[in-house]
Amino acid sequence: MVSVLSNHSSRLAASGRQNQRRLRRYRREMFYHFPKKLYGQRWQIETTFSMLKQLAGSAIQSRRRYAINRKIVLRVMTINLMLVLHLIT
Repeated sequence: MVSVLSNHSSRLAASGRQNQRRLRRYRREMFYHFPKKLYGQRWQIETTFSMLKQLAGSAIQSRRRYAINRKIVLRVMTINLMLVLHLIT
């Protein structure tokens, strides 16, 4: 590729083939070395966090540190109680 304003050639590849080669290498490595068990555990915990946020709310309205800590503890206790009651029934 030749620049219009000067007689110097550009160092950038016109088609981006070097980037494609690099991506192919990383995709191949991920295909063969991807930790499938760990990723499965990750989506399970993300689903669990989403469910907990829907049950107990995702925002805390308090401003002071003591009140924030108290609300967090109360939410955790409430969720634990719900889980225990669900196991009993």
